Amino acid sequence: LLQAHGKLAQLVEEDDAEGGAGGIYRCDIDDPDVSNAIGSSVRPELKMLARRRHRSVSQFAQNILHSVPSSGSFKLNPQLTSM
Repeated sequence: LLQAHGKLAQLVEEDDAEGGAGGIYRCDIDDPDVSNAIGSSVRPELKMLARRRHRSVSQFAQNILHSVPSSGSFKLNPQLTSM
């Protein structure tokens, strides 16, 4: 998903110089250009999800936080990626 939609990578990049401009997402504003949808980061939410007790939720969050690796300790189980 992150490879197919490059702008989504801005939401999870750690360095603000490479990613979005920073800031807070305003869910109360309907216009995506004004709500700071791309300028905000989902890293704080992903870090919180990575600490969840539900193993699948934690694995998905860790995988996204570590740039979606296909090998190593943060790769996803193939059973989780197929529907």
